[in-house]
Amino acid sequence: MRNVPLARIRGQSPSVLFSILRPGVRIPPHHGFTNARLFCHLPLIVPPNCGKLRVGNESRAWPPGG
Repeated sequence: MRNVPLARIRGQSPSVLFSILRPGVRIPPHHGFTNARLFCHLPLIVPPNCGKLRVGNESRAWPPGG
Protein backbone atom coordinates (compact mmCIF):
# COMPACT_ATOMS: atom_id res chain seq x y z
CA MET A 1 0.00 0.00 0.00
CA ARG A 2 3.03 2.30 0.30
CA ASN A 3 3.11 2.86 -3.47
CA VAL A 4 -0.61 3.51 -3.97
CA PRO A 5 -1.46 7.20 -4.58
CA LEU A 6 -3.78 7.99 -1.67
CA ALA A 7 -5.76 11.17 -1.02
CA ARG A 8 -4.44 12.94 2.07
CA ILE A 9 -6.93 14.84 4.22
CA ARG A 10 -5.80 15.52 7.80
CA GLY A 11 -7.87 13.49 10.24
CA GLN A 12 -9.84 11.78 7.47
CA SER A 13 -7.53 9.89 5.15
CA PRO A 14 -5.63 8.02 3.90
CA SER A 15 -6.91 4.79 5.34
CA VAL A 16 -6.90 1.19 4.23
CA LEU A 17 -9.26 -1.26 5.88
CA PHE A 18 -9.98 -4.94 5.44
CA SER A 19 -13.14 -6.48 6.91
CA ILE A 20 -14.26 -10.06 7.37
CA LEU A 21 -17.99 -10.64 7.01
CA ARG A 22 -19.65 -13.77 8.30
CA PRO A 23 -22.12 -15.67 6.09
CA GLY A 24 -25.55 -14.05 6.00
CA VAL A 25 -24.32 -10.59 7.01
CA ARG A 26 -26.18 -7.72 5.41
CA ILE A 27 -24.45 -4.36 4.97
CA PRO A 28 -27.00 -1.58 5.50
CA PRO A 29 -27.06 1.39 3.11
CA HIS A 30 -24.41 3.91 4.12
CA HIS A 31 -22.36 6.86 2.90
CA GLY A 32 -19.17 8.62 3.89
CA PHE A 33 -18.27 12.16 4.87
CA THR A 34 -16.22 12.88 1.76
CA ASN A 35 -15.98 11.61 -1.81
CA ALA A 36 -12.16 11.50 -1.58
CA ARG A 37 -12.25 7.82 -0.64
CA LEU A 38 -12.73 4.79 -2.82
CA PHE A 39 -14.40 1.79 -1.23
CA CYS A 40 -13.75 -1.52 -2.95
CA HIS A 41 -15.63 -4.70 -2.16
CA LEU A 42 -13.47 -7.67 -3.09
CA PRO A 43 -15.26 -10.90 -2.20
CA LEU A 44 -13.20 -14.06 -1.94
CA ILE A 45 -16.20 -16.37 -1.97
CA VAL A 46 -19.56 -15.38 -3.44
CA PRO A 47 -22.33 -17.85 -2.62
CA PRO A 48 -25.21 -18.44 -5.05
CA ASN A 49 -28.06 -15.93 -4.68
CA CYS A 50 -25.74 -13.53 -2.84
CA GLY A 51 -27.78 -10.52 -3.82
CA LYS A 52 -26.62 -7.31 -5.40
CA LEU A 53 -24.31 -4.41 -4.69
CA ARG A 54 -26.16 -1.09 -4.93
CA VAL A 55 -24.52 2.28 -5.48
CA GLY A 56 -26.98 5.15 -5.69
CA ASN A 57 -29.84 3.96 -7.88
CA GLU A 58 -27.81 1.31 -9.70
CA SER A 59 -27.68 -2.35 -8.59
CA ARG A 60 -25.43 -5.07 -9.96
CA ALA A 61 -25.18 -8.77 -9.18
CA TRP A 62 -21.82 -10.31 -8.31
CA PRO A 63 -20.65 -11.96 -11.56
CA PRO A 64 -19.44 -15.58 -11.32
CA GLY A 65 -15.67 -15.60 -11.34
CA GLY A 66 -15.65 -11.79 -11.29
